[in-house]
Amino acid sequence: ALLDLKTPAQIKAAIAPMQKLGLNELWLTVLQDGHARIPGTLLSDKTNKTDLLAEAAAAAKGTGIAVYPVLDLLKWGPDAPDDLRDLTVRGENSAQSAARVAQNAAADNLIADPAYAPAAVDKSLAVSPLSDMVRDSLLSVAAAVGAEPGIAGVVWRDAILPGYGGENSVTFPNSP
Repeated sequence: ALLDLKTPAQIKAAIAPMQKLGLNELWLTVLQDGHARIPGTLLSDKTNKTDLLAEAAAAAKGTGIAVYPVLDLLKWGPDAPDDLRDLTVRGENSAQSAARVAQNAAADNLIADPAYAPAAVDKSLAVSPLSDMVRDSLLSVAAAVGAEPGIAGVVWRDAILPGYGGENSVTFPNSP
């Protein structure tokens, strides 16, 4: 079950119903819109010391429910820092580019799928996978996630941005 739980109480409250339904995987979003819900990373909320991943691992221990942290890698929400935003060759950020493409498709009557209608355009901004700050921030989150002994694996989302490869390709920038 992919759940957007934000407090230890919500996590604990989700375990028993999951068991009753026979669900054996808890996918917990721990990195979303460029904010980590685990302490000690470059993307952590400095005022919140609650480690939701550790809470989930502890709550699920011995229940038969495996915990998978979910990380949204390159979409950092509408408030992504200007200097980290990925830009197209036209100088557009990802939301501007998606809106232009949707508008052109609508004008040409090419929209068959409502997900591509201008009103459905994702407003979340992509950050550059080539940025040192993005790389360092994601590595700090990955290190914190990897240090949690109670997880079964990791779910990576938003790892490929438009224009960086086809549906079946994954590329990574060189790391120093």
